[in-house]
Amino acid sequence: MSLSTVPPCQYPPLRERVRAYLNLCRANLKKYWWHMLIPIAVILVAQHWVRFDVNYTESLHHRVYLTLKRDRHIERDGYVTFYYRINHPGTLFKDGDHALKRVCGIEGDRIEVDEHRHVWLHEQSAPESAWNPKLDRTIPHRSATNTPRFIGYAKETSQTGVPVHPIASGVIPEGKIFVCAPHRDSLDSKYEMVGLVDIERDVMGRAIALF
Repeated sequence: MSLSTVPPCQYPPLRERVRAYLNLCRANLKKYWWHMLIPIAVILVAQHWVRFDVNYTESLHHRVYLTLKRDRHIERDGYVTFYYRINHPGTLFKDGDHALKRVCGIEGDRIEVDEHRHVWLHEQSAPESAWNPKLDRTIPHRSATNTPRFIGYAKETSQTGVPVHPIASGVIPEGKIFVCAPHRDSLDSKYEMVGLVDIERDVMGRAIALF
């Protein structure tokens, strides 16, 4: 038989193929439904302790982070997922929206804002730690360092053109952190409308950069 006489392959109509596929799915679901309950249950339970966060902006270097919910053992230069407390026309973020930033300042650090709207942090060293039962977390004993850390420039207007103000100079009090990101358009604690983040009220949990 020559190739020219070979009849073309005959496929059933698309509707029949779809029907056959759905019947196969139903049969497998009835047979193996209990196998599917295990991963579903694991996912539902895990959501109480962890979540994956995707960074869609250029504010941070990594794209995917794992947030450990209710983990409030905050460290300088670590990452944290928190809730914004914002009601300002200069941003599309609203009260209760969550964000992920780096922890740049912790309690005892001193914030300095100069006349050019440059924000600096005078960090405190932490050679030892002590447990604070009131906050249920570890509080370092600190001694002041002399070299300030440059955080960034607080712009005069937001990306929508609305005037914004820098955070006030002062010492970060107990239970608060200063969050920031290296991008110049990062909406973080450099600005008064964000300010310091309350650990107990606003922090969802500690975040770990994955990739």
